[in-house]
Amino acid sequence: MLLVANTLAMNGGSTFLIRFARKMFEEGRKIKVLVLFDTTDIWVEEQLALYAEIFYLKDFLIQPFGKIGFAQLPVFLPINWKKMDQILSKDLHIHAMGVFGVILATRIINRNGSLRLSIGVYHQREFMHFVHKFYFCRLVHKVIKNLPEQNFVFFNEKNKKDFVAYFERSFEHSCISPIGVEIRERNITLSFENKALVSIGNLIEFKKYNEHIIRLIPSLLVEFPGLKYHVYGSGPRLDYLQRLALDLGVQDNVIFYGKINYDEFYKALEGQSLFIGSGTAIIEASSVGLPSIIGIESISEPETFGYLSEIVGFDYNEDCDSKVKYGLYDKISDALSSQALWDDISFDCKTKSKEFSITETTKKFILLEPLLKELPLTKYSSFKLFLSYIFCAICEFTGLDKRFSDRRNLKHDV
Repeated sequence: MLLVANTLAMNGGSTFLIRFARKMFEEGRKIKVLVLFDTTDIWVEEQLALYAEIFYLKDFLIQPFGKIGFAQLPVFLPINWKKMDQILSKDLHIHAMGVFGVILATRIINRNGSLRLSIGVYHQREFMHFVHKFYFCRLVHKVIKNLPEQNFVFFNEKNKKDFVAYFERSFEHSCISPIGVEIRERNITLSFENKALVSIGNLIEFKKYNEHIIRLIPSLLVEFPGLKYHVYGSGPRLDYLQRLALDLGVQDNVIFYGKINYDEFYKALEGQSLFIGSGTAIIEASSVGLPSIIGIESISEPETFGYLSEIVGFDYNEDCDSKVKYGLYDKISDALSSQALWDDISFDCKTKSKEFSITETTKKFILLEPLLKELPLTKYSSFKLFLSYIFCAICEFTGLDKRFSDRRNLKHDV
């Protein structure tokens, strides 16, 4: 199996790769990972290398193109196919984790029809809100339209539902899998009395819940004097959130710790009372019994779907109008007001987290492989692909059209 990943930056996708590779290694299967862009966290690289073979796209480009690291441009540059063929075994399963992975996989499979492609829908908006004036967007949509339904992996029910409506296909035979975490007993001391909130993750635009919590801190302090909100992570929203805390006069109650390594995650949960967040972080926090409130992505109001234990299936991250929402303040207040309720939520969140075990993920992928069908050869122009990306980059740089880069921040509800 060859997984095509954008980067090895410190984020949820990379930490999932490590867990997935480690579990597959334990099952006697050493996967390959092809990294498209040169953004690498050394710790992530070192950990992944213990369980997987890592390759970088830049090393397979015809020189001197390998020295060009501008954004996503390497995906569109000439490839040394003789060298690339050395890592492609017959009937290899290529798993694309995003738009640019699909483009590269299509280029590879067009030269070798025996290879099979699966697409993982890790973020529903990764493949939606495309700008069809860009040729490379149209190519990806064409692949999605033509790829057999059993070659898709969805990671929650809403993603699948939205794909059905957006692409007008049934996806009846597509797999739904958790983005698994390692579930095991850990000796973490939690505290109802501390009245301490914590969020861990990159501070990026679609994670609106960080801002919502900070805006709620003044009201929460009236009810819970001394309450603290611990924020771990870095990103483009950091300065804004720090200024917001200062403007609201809660800078002493909102503590920013910056980026931490993945192996420090559980240490950051020590002494905390409530976790608020999304992605795999909320699963990992719940797995140690920390009551966890869902931070809905790209939501304009301070609302939540409740505690992780209150959701059905794997569907909790994305905003949608069909689910019951609760006030974020109310859920925080309820959990911090009653030791008995806090204990119940702790137990229920820990129980729910077991559904997201990495063991279940690897089982799904192993069962998927024999069912994969070949992708029909997809005609395209390499020259038009290259020009369309340049056109997109110009539109982004000039501000004429930023819809492609903003696709994950746009709401799409069915």
